[in-house]
Amino acid sequence: MELWHVALQIKNIDEAENFYGRLLGFEKLYDFDIDVETAHQIFGVSKPVQVIKMQKDHLFLELFVDEQPVKTRYQHLCIAVDSIDKLVKQCQNSGYQVISKERTRGMLYFIKDATGNMFELKQK
Repeated sequence: MELWHVALQIKNIDEAENFYGRLLGFEKLYDFDIDVETAHQIFGVSKPVQVIKMQKDHLFLELFVDEQPVKTRYQHLCIAVDSIDKLVKQCQNSGYQVISKERTRGMLYFIKDATGNMFELKQK
C-alpha cells in the first residue's frame, strides 16, 4: 500500500497559489468541480465544491475550496524542506503563522496556512 494523495480544505483559490505554490513550491496540475449531489453523498456538503490538484515531487494534494472554518486539533502534515529558516522567514513575511518551540533536540517548527492547516517542518 502507498499513500496516493492528501486532501486539505483551503479558504480560497488564492491560498493555492500563494501558500502552496509560492511558499511550498507545489505545482498546480488541474482543477475540477464536485457536483452538489456527489458532494452531499460523500462529504455531507450541500453545494458544489472546487478542488485544485497540486504536486511537489511525489506528494499530491487535493485542495478543497470552502470558506467554512476547519475544525482540527492534532491534524498536520510533516514536510521535509531544503531550508527551514528560509521558509519560516518567507511565511512570516507573507503573514502566515509560524509556531516555534526550542527543545533539547533542536527547534520544532510548525507553519499554518490561512485556513488553519498545519505543517511540521523537518530539514532535508
